[in-house]
Amino acid sequence: MELRVLEAIPEDGCKINTLELTEIAYKGRTPPFRARQSVLDCTRSLIEKSDLNQETWEIFRSAHSGAQPIYFWREPRRTKSVMAS
Repeated sequence: MELRVLEAIPEDGCKINTLELTEIAYKGRTPPFRARQSVLDCTRSLIEKSDLNQETWEIFRSAHSGAQPIYFWREPRRTKSVMAS
């Protein structure tokens, strides 16, 4: 499921919400009762893994707001420039 969710999050900065990600992740089958929570857990895991692996892109998410969908998007990773002493 992680691969389907990762491929669904646009790399060009466009945003996709949890409802759309759930439809993509469970395409062709009926999603379980807590499917959105599963997708959220999956995206949290992807964010951690991409940070740990220092991927060339970074996944961002909007703030949680009750029952409203959370939006996700990918952008190129910002490199931290090290200042010379």
